[in-house]
Amino acid sequence: MGYLTSFTMSHDGDPKVVHAAMVAFPKAEFDYAFGVREGDDPQTSYETQEKCKWYSHNADMRELSLKCPGVLFTTEGIGEDYPDVWKSWHKDGKMWRVDANITFPEYDETKLR
Repeated sequence: MGYLTSFTMSHDGDPKVVHAAMVAFPKAEFDYAFGVREGDDPQTSYETQEKCKWYSHNADMRELSLKCPGVLFTTEGIGEDYPDVWKSWHKDGKMWRVDANITFPEYDETKLR
């Protein structure tokens, strides 16, 4: 069956330019994740409608960012295993990814209600 993740992706570029690059992007998993088609309204953010397998998301986003110079893409994922929550940024073929850092405050008796 494979490992499933919910993805969101946003960008700070011209929506029409990025949309055209996404429509022309020949990656099956990318296409399945976001389903961008010619004639759709250009957006600045996209999300998967359901959890999906997109194992090549880092490589695909690096490649897409090369096709859109100067545009910052932000991708977030929530996997099916807790706490698989992460965020990555792609720009000009470069990437930075971080896993979520979940923290809890120390116990504070004054907060009891």
